[in-house]
Amino acid sequence: MAVAVFYPLGAALRRRTVERIGRATIPSDLIAFPVLRAGGPSQPWMEYRNGHLDGIGETTTDRNLPISMIVNHEMLKEMLVTDWRPAERW
Repeated sequence: MAVAVFYPLGAALRRRTVERIGRATIPSDLIAFPVLRAGGPSQPWMEYRNGHLDGIGETTTDRNLPISMIVNHEMLKEMLVTDWRPAERW
């Protein structure tokens, strides 16, 4: 299962926390904006489609939907090392 997060690559390159090693083709199933969930402990989880919540948004019970979030370098490393999954944050 893939996990989708937003990572500020431009900032990481400028800060030299990562280095450019090449280019990769984006797989066709990842080109479209993914369905995510947004919300949290004080509000219901809602589906985030096409880059925005549709209207008020439908609540979701799909724990495997990626969470709409931006992660920094340290958080991304922690998520990769611990094999973190969206279902762990509900």
